[in-house]
Amino acid sequence: MADAGLQLDSSFGVNCVIWFCGLHEAEQGPTRRMVEDLQRHGRLPVPVRRYDVHTPDELLEALDAIQEGATSGKRPVLHLDMHGHKTLGLKVGDAFIDWESLGQALRPLNVATRNNLLVLGGACCALFAIRSVDIHSATPFFALLAPEEEVQSGFLEERVVPFYEELFRQGGSLDTAYERLGPPFKYEHCEKLLFIVLARYIKAGLKGKNLQERRERLLTEVFQGRGDSAPESLRQAREVLRGGLRPTQDLVDRYASVFLCGRPCSFGIAELLEMVR
Repeated sequence: MADAGLQLDSSFGVNCVIWFCGLHEAEQGPTRRMVEDLQRHGRLPVPVRRYDVHTPDELLEALDAIQEGATSGKRPVLHLDMHGHKTLGLKVGDAFIDWESLGQALRPLNVATRNNLLVLGGACCALFAIRSVDIHSATPFFALLAPEEEVQSGFLEERVVPFYEELFRQGGSLDTAYERLGPPFKYEHCEKLLFIVLARYIKAGLKGKNLQERRERLLTEVFQGRGDSAPESLRQAREVLRGGLRPTQDLVDRYASVFLCGRPCSFGIAELLEMVR
């Protein structure tokens, strides 16, 4: 996956499709047609399993069960076939699960898959599931493909089956499969999210005027209450701070090891510094 000249690793391994439907019976016509098309003999080289969930608790229980399977090798694509709302979250039956809680539920499943969890949000505003992303914790998904605004069922019927066909085509890739969806779907890759957050961090606190202000603030804290503020002591302290605050590869490694669940990171400090310049 290319983004602003950055080449990210879009390789992944999945061996089943788990289709969660949280719609009312009267709304399930498009769902039945899409799932039946995908389950047609020989259409996909992996099984497609549909699960009807009627409450947020049922969805959470199902995710827990899938997590247990992931520890023994199950690597699912999760398809979320429900309604969504920007602020309320994902609607399962008549109730909502907020985006942050959904991400919290996806996180251990993604860890169990070793960061191979692909989530296709076939729900309006499902892109807001990225609100659950926290680079101090494991990413809740390897990649999220979802719309930021409303999406029509007719669009889904037209694009979803070709997406899965391309995804599982021999020699196919996530990048080329995403092209079968296109707008209003967006493609959020976990490494891209990490890159953006770290680049903003460097730009805000470790570069230029902000960096100088941070050094001087730390100097004040170091010498506060001490009479040791001779020019030589200040110079030495500034040298130590200059080295300690300079962005290094350790910054990337420290966050990537946790966020990417041990998966190798495709970029380093050089690419980050190039971006913030």
